[in-house]
Amino acid sequence: MMLQALRSKDTLSGLLFIASGLVGAVLASNLPIGDKIHMQAGYMPLVLSITLTGLGILVLARSLFDKAATAVAWRARPLLFVVASALVFGLTIERTGLLLSIFLTVLTAAAALPEWRRVEALALAAGLSLFSALLFVMLLRLPIPVLP
Repeated sequence: MMLQALRSKDTLSGLLFIASGLVGAVLASNLPIGDKIHMQAGYMPLVLSITLTGLGILVLARSLFDKAATAVAWRARPLLFVVASALVFGLTIERTGLLLSIFLTVLTAAAALPEWRRVEALALAAGLSLFSALLFVMLLRLPIPVLP
């Protein structure tokens, strides 16, 4: 029974959330925190770390009482393509501009799926490219080149 609970996706997710929250709290402990009115650099990382740890405790507790699906083995294809998509973005943002960089990033990440859904991937890539340009360049006025 206990070994089956340790193989649950929720148990592993809860443990990952708790570990991430605790690491974040330790890293934020060296920063000045301030208070709710005068927040300093460590306030939000600490709040987010505490929230993530609490969420992890809730997910872990729920997994011990519910029957959940067992975790499956790691698959290399999704991991490689998601990492590759981050690399594509980093290597293309300055050379090709925001629109093409995000378009290529989304298509690279979409290749992580076991089956290629061309229409959905192209629509998502186009939509996210336009939304990102609108948000970051037009609304937030960040100095990011939109086109090469």
